[in-house]
Amino acid sequence: MQDISTANITSFILEITGHRGKASYELGSLRIFFRYLYRNGLHENDLALFVPASNKLKSREYLPSVWNADDIQSILQCIDTENPVGKRDYAIILLAIRLGLRGSDIKNLKFRDIDWDKETITVVQVKTKEPVALPLVDDVGMALIDYLKNSRPVSGQPYIFLALRAPYNPLSHNNHLHQVLNKYINRSGVTVTADKSHGMHSMRHTLASRLLKQGTPLPVISGILGHRDSNTTAEYLRVDGEQLRSCTLDLEVLP
Repeated sequence: MQDISTANITSFILEITGHRGKASYELGSLRIFFRYLYRNGLHENDLALFVPASNKLKSREYLPSVWNADDIQSILQCIDTENPVGKRDYAIILLAIRLGLRGSDIKNLKFRDIDWDKETITVVQVKTKEPVALPLVDDVGMALIDYLKNSRPVSGQPYIFLALRAPYNPLSHNNHLHQVLNKYINRSGVTVTADKSHGMHSMRHTLASRLLKQGTPLPVISGILGHRDSNTTAEYLRVDGEQLRSCTLDLEVLP
């Protein structure tokens, strides 16, 4: 029992993150178990103090998560762009990293949305139904061309991204691209902690945070993200202060 450490608790929390129905029960049971060990002399530390309350764990899901430049580079570098799946996934992830597109808008991207002459991408956002026009930056354009020429199956579908197995349908409505990104996060060896969101949406937050640090005006960031109100963007950018205060293992005040 003495071998149990706070690192074990962190690993366990990582396992249950996203299991909405189980988190409250599992964390509560774990806290009771650790208090029992401490009160009966079976562990020298009261590890219950290091188990976050379930409501705190849930609230972290709504805090922006950002990746540093080295992490982004590591994730991109581990994508094998020599095979069809890698070519497709690389283009998908670049659209999120460079342009901040939501996963739903990436899946819904159609040929008509790309103006190669004007080097723009214009999409009607699935979430807000509002149009947003973005520059087709060089690396995104090259990744899309590589995928379209060398990976995308021959199909009459209007959607850019398709499943790579017959019948070559568009990516399903239930596919939020979370597993696509996380496959490469795991391969890259980048550390993911329990309080860090690691879905496609985290790439939007990363882009917004980088633009803010570069001195980009808030209304411009709002336009890039497709937010109608700059107040929404301001809330979206609650990053550094709150994340520093939101540690993986908060000390819980016991009754």
